[in-house]
Amino acid sequence: MSDEGSVLPLVALWLMALVVMAMGLVAGVDVVADRTRAQAAADAGALAGAAEGRSAAEVVVGRNGATLVSYRERVGGSPESLLVVDIVVRFDDVTARASAERYRSTGDDPGSKPGGR
Repeated sequence: MSDEGSVLPLVALWLMALVVMAMGLVAGVDVVADRTRAQAAADAGALAGAAEGRSAAEVVVGRNGATLVSYRERVGGSPESLLVVDIVVRFDDVTARASAERYRSTGDDPGSKPGGR
């Protein structure tokens, strides 16, 4: 019995396994990239919402390619904190959450309503 030619099927199997692993790696990189984009959109949207309100958050989230799923404003937990904004965004199949807080500047009136509204 000759061993000639028995290497070729092994090399073919090895190459197929390598291709499958590379495809899995590419898919994994896409998932990480989507999570990063979703979190960036959520962070930017929360900051915009704390500074300018819901409409600004929607614009910023949309410009980042995501969709605003949830937006909530609440009173801050300290005398310096005027407003806390919590948002949830969706980018493709990934959901991300973020919060941002608006603090009172030195010129703000302590009796003013949170968010300037």
